[in-house]
Order: sequence, then structure tokens, then C-alpha cells
Amino acid sequence: MPGMESDDAPDAAPQRSRPRRIGLTIVALLVGALAVYKIGGWVKTAWIDPDRMLVGVHPIDDEDAIVMYRYDGGGALQWHIARLSLAADALRWRATVEYPLTASMGNGMSVAGGYAVVLVDTNSPKAKVTAYDVETGEPAWSRELPQADGYAADIAGADPYVIIDANDFVYVLDRERGATIYEQEGSQHANFAFTEEWIQLDQLMTTKYLDPASGRSVDVKGIDGELCRVEDVVYGFERDVGLVAHDLSADARVTVLEAATPIDDQTAAKMVPWSCGWLRVEDALRLVFTSRSEVGALGFAVDVEGSDARVAWTLRHEDAEAEVGTISYTVQNRLDLLWFGELPRFAPLELQLRDSPRDTSTQIVTVDVLEGRVAREGTAGDWPFVAFKRDGAVIIRSSEWFAGDRAQGWVFTLDGATGELLGALQQDALWVGPHSIVGDTIWAWKSTSFSRERDMAIITADRALTVKATRDPDRVPANDPSVATALLGRPRAANK
Repeated sequence: MPGMESDDAPDAAPQRSRPRRIGLTIVALLVGALAVYKIGGWVKTAWIDPDRMLVGVHPIDDEDAIVMYRYDGGGALQWHIARLSLAADALRWRATVEYPLTASMGNGMSVAGGYAVVLVDTNSPKAKVTAYDVETGEPAWSRELPQADGYAADIAGADPYVIIDANDFVYVLDRERGATIYEQEGSQHANFAFTEEWIQLDQLMTTKYLDPASGRSVDVKGIDGELCRVEDVVYGFERDVGLVAHDLSADARVTVLEAATPIDDQTAAKMVPWSCGWLRVEDALRLVFTSRSEVGALGFAVDVEGSDARVAWTLRHEDAEAEVGTISYTVQNRLDLLWFGELPRFAPLELQLRDSPRDTSTQIVTVDVLEGRVAREGTAGDWPFVAFKRDGAVIIRSSEWFAGDRAQGWVFTLDGATGELLGALQQDALWVGPHSIVGDTIWAWKSTSFSRERDMAIITADRALTVKATRDPDRVPANDPSVATALLGRPRAANK
């Protein structure tokens, strides 16, 4: 009816327009949010919060560290090194550096003996190194390397010297003055092992030991697989001879374990160990080797007393397809690695479990190298890791692997004498390295995320991974011992 139509008409239009008004409101809110985001991003980049990405932390003491970071503020990509005082939340000094060649791994810098030495890419035919005084930040010396191209690979070193791997050339420089102590052309030296007394340089079929104090070098040839240096004596397996001891001071070699000695299902004449570490057991020197044998052997130990030696134990895994994983680390000094140099009693080891020719999972087993038994056995999975040691502590850090744009980050600490789990932290891209530990303080940082103007995404913690100091509360890692239990396993009782 006409009257009814006139009564209903005024209400019909609002009913039809309400969804459109809601839709317009949502669109306006989204546009506004996008504008705020864009403006906020511009303000962050241009003024309030320049982006900094940490790539290396080398502590000097419990409170100060030399840091290397990438700076993207203002739209100009720059690289800096700086001395950070964490407690004061201040940079004592800062220096702009040319692109550090291995900065992505934190290896573009070596800090020791009062100097931070940086290896840079000059975009020229020559590689360049510059040393900075850690107290003032002033350049102490700078030089180009005559035989090294601009793509020199790595830098490392101890207090008195710097080692530079320049692809097909190696340099050893005096850290204080930059003078050349030693240089040599040869194969790539991707794996350095060094103390203040000896530098180990691996070459094809030859391992060279250099005394940086005198410049004297000794060639150790004919060793199959890895070898151990204990003070001035190098131990390794010589094909068809057995375990030999090479005295560096006399440059002389003797056999300590005969070729026919059985070791698991092989003999000493045919052993090619994958790693070599050592420890003292009463009056004997125990050499501990890992194996890549296809019969499931994890490793074996040999006790040496003078010119005599005997096999102390051999260890297999119940999975016949298990083999020792790739024992590697991005820091060049192999003596930082757990299975090289002096060993703690409890040493985690990465295994590869081959379920099929194309499917390999990873498992961590912790070996009691005194008794020759598995003390912990973790859950198998895709968990690549690296383990290193520092003053009796064992630090386990997951290798960086990316799921989409996220990097996993687990850090565990163990007591090397008892195998006890001390601490566990978890956070994406959490990074700890041998060069980021000083005394009982562990410096950790976010390696693939940006940090704020002053707060550089760094924490310090004790060996139990209890956080001691941070200037970025939003980035404090979570304590997660349940992950450690899964990856490392629970302790097993000792043999009775």
C-alpha cells in the first residue's frame, strides 16, 4: 500500500549503505596504517633508529668488546668497527672501514695483543690490512699485501702475530708493526691451528709448522688424515707404518704403534682419522681419534707412554650406517674446535645417520673419552651444530640454517669435566663464537637481525647462560632446557 511504502522507504537506504561505509572505514584504516608504517620507517632510517647489523664481537674484558657491524642508516651502506662499553651503553670510539672480506662470518677482524686487525676488500688487485689500537681506535699501521689479490679469504692470529689466508698465498705478520714474519705460496690454508708457539698450516700432503718467534718451519709429510700436536711432538698415522711421533724440535720421527696393531676391524697401517684430540690419563698421553669408517665406528683412543703405545678403547654406534659428521667451524683456529687439541672428558660429537642414500639425519652423542662410552645420546633430526671449548667449558651452538627468512639459534653449555648441562638459550639467529668469550663471560648477539641506535642486540652471560647484562631487553633469549634434553639426551650411568 502507498502508506506502507512511504513508511518503509526512509529506512531502506541506510540498510543498503551500511556495508559500504564499513568497507570504506576499513580501507581508510589500512591506508592510514600503511602511511604510519612508511613514515615510521623513514624516521627510523633517517633519524631516530639507524639500522645496524652485527657480524662480529671480540671482547676485551667483561664489559668492553670490539664489535664489527654493518650500518644502513641514511640509505648509505657502511661498515664500522667500534669499542663498545656494554655497562655504560656507549661507543668509546668508532672507525669506518672498507668492506671486510669475511664479515658475514665475523672473520673480517682479529683482535689480540691490543690491536684489532681488519682485512678489507679494496676493489683493487691487492688485499689490504689495517690495525687499530683498541684503546684509542687510531690506525696503528696499514699495508697492502704484494702477492695477495683483493679477494684474500681469512684473517686470524694470536697475540704476537696475524695470519692472512690470501687464497693461494699465506702471510704471517707482526701484529704490532705489520712487518712480514713469513710468507709462502701454496695451496689454500682454509684450516689454521695456532698457539703463541706454533702455527699449523695444512697443505696438500704436507702440514707445515711455523715458529713465529724465529721464523723456523718444519714440514710433516706422509700423514694420512688428521694429526695431533702435543707441545713439540706431532702424532699421526703414516700409511703402512702405523702411528708415528714427529719431534718438531729435532725434525725426527719414530713409530709408536706398529702397522699390524688391530684397531676395530682395521689395522694401524690403514687408519685415516677424521679428527684428533688428546688428554692426560694418569702417566699416559691419550690420543683420541674419530673415524669415518663405514662399519659404524665413532672413534678410538691410543695411550702413549714414551715409545710404547696401546689401544685404550674403540667405540661403535648401534646404527651401522652412522658416521662422524663434518667437524667444522667458521673460525679458523681449529684448536678451538672440540675434537682438536686438548680434550675435555666429555665431548659432544655430531653423527650422520643415513636412513637412505638420499636422506641423512643428524644426531649428537656425547662421548666419555676417559671410559670410551656414549654418555648422552640426543634425538635424531635435522640439527646441524658446532661445538667448541673454552677453559673447561663446552659450548654447543646450532649452525645457521634458514627456514624461510628465519635462522635457528640454540646455545648450550656443558661442564667438560662432568658432562653436566649448565645452561640453554634459544633465539632466532643467536650467535656465540670462541672469540666472543673472555674469562667466565660469554658474549652473544643476534647475527642476522637489525639493532637499534644504541642497543646493539648484545647480551653477556655466565657459563650457566644466566644473562648478566643487556642493553636491549626486547632481545633477551629464552631459557629452554627442554630443547637441550631433546638434542643432547639425558646422561647415561657410568659403567660399573
